[in-house]
Amino acid sequence: MGTRTVIVGTCCVLLLLSGCAHGTSGPPEPPGGSMSTEPTGSPSPEPSHLSLPPGSPTSSAKEPGNLTLSGQVEPGVEAGCLIMKTGGKTYLLLGGDPAVVRAGAQVRVTGRLVTNIRTYCMQGTPFQVSEAHPA
Repeated sequence: MGTRTVIVGTCCVLLLLSGCAHGTSGPPEPPGGSMSTEPTGSPSPEPSHLSLPPGSPTSSAKEPGNLTLSGQVEPGVEAGCLIMKTGGKTYLLLGGDPAVVRAGAQVRVTGRLVTNIRTYCMQGTPFQVSEAHPA
């Protein structure tokens, strides 16, 4: 192997390493620009003159963002997963008292939608149950 080959190889390695050194100290930006965690607008108020169809989720006055769902708990397609179909939507029930939230039970659950998790259940919108009562 000649000196010329060693020099060219070394230059290539140094060039690659110098490209890595130009990174930033913060987390990488997602493709397509920067991402902000701040809301871009104010939430729309819920119109009070609209009525929800029977079985639809209702807002809870206890905490903003909470919903109350009523219906029958069903087993999901994966073992250990429980779902509820109500208001034309399917919810994946997470948490809650297992003596109350069980397959076949008619329940009323209060909680909130969860968007920042992944589940193996592959069914329904994740819904973190904070309260559960027999219906």
